[in-house]
Amino acid sequence: MESLDDSCVRSYYPPTIGVTTSNHIIVTFALNSKNINSPLLFLQGEEDKFIALEMINRKVYLLWNLGDDTGTLMHPTEIQTRDAKYDDAWYRVEVTRSLSVGSLSVSRMTNNGNFATSTRVT
Repeated sequence: MESLDDSCVRSYYPPTIGVTTSNHIIVTFALNSKNINSPLLFLQGEEDKFIALEMINRKVYLLWNLGDDTGTLMHPTEIQTRDAKYDDAWYRVEVTRSLSVGSLSVSRMTNNGNFATSTRVT
């Protein structure tokens, strides 16, 4: 999806994210705006349960609360702004959560169309 202004929002309603023991989420995106902070994904569950991906100061954060404390992870890769027509503008964010343990990886696409190897933060 693409927006010509800063107010683009898409909403999808998942059946549930609450009682499952694990989640696996993959998001691929490119940014051509100068914003340094931006929500990327927010899944609202029952009551106060949620899983969120946010870009804060050009770094991707995973936040989740599925009934207890809020977990937070930050990946050290800095997201760069580039026109989406270039391969190296694209990033792949992969999230895995099992019970209270989450992991996050952020990979940038190379000029030959493959995603570079990324360290996983747990």
